[in-house]
Amino acid sequence: MTRGELFRKSLHISMGFGALLLRVLPWWGVTLACALGWCFNRYALPKLTSHSLERPNDRARGRALGIEAYPLVLGILSLLFWNHPEVL
Repeated sequence: MTRGELFRKSLHISMGFGALLLRVLPWWGVTLACALGWCFNRYALPKLTSHSLERPNDRARGRALGIEAYPLVLGILSLLFWNHPEVL
């Protein structure tokens, strides 16, 4: 396992702790957190990590779609199912 993959896996584990907040935040708080998370993952994270989280195909594409898509999809789900927090 490369250093980048190890860093990527540890980041996934640490974000699991943030997922615990989904039960206590209102739907709009989840949506706001997801929007901020997408902005951070899209613009700040690549610069802060010197693109070390990206896999080779992500580098060829120019960005890591999976890292960007996760908060976006979660935000869409929070908008669609705002009255069903168990979906998140």
